[in-house]
Amino acid sequence: FICQNEVERNEGIALGQSNDKLYCPEHFCCENCDNAIEIGSSFIVRHNFPYCKNCVSKKLPQCQLCHLPIAGDYMDALGSSWHLDHFLCGHCHIPLSDTFGQNCFYEHEGKPYCETD
Repeated sequence: FICQNEVERNEGIALGQSNDKLYCPEHFCCENCDNAIEIGSSFIVRHNFPYCKNCVSKKLPQCQLCHLPIAGDYMDALGSSWHLDHFLCGHCHIPLSDTFGQNCFYEHEGKPYCETD
């Protein structure tokens, strides 16, 4: 438990892939602003910490393609941040991070291109 309060496992809020962080509802707060996150409200987990929807746009990078906050893994390229599956070849539209690795692309007129295009 984050706060050391005794909470039944089914009453706590678990975060992380292995549910290694368990919060009691009273101490489930945004990592950035420390405001309480109400049960049932929207939040995003980044690096195993919760962020309220108000702080998401302030704290998280925004994807150049979809313009949504990036909560998971991402890459920085061409002066912008991208969801890994949104960093696409400007010609054939395949995800460059999946096919060629995160650093293997060619830039032409501000757009990324794969090796074959």
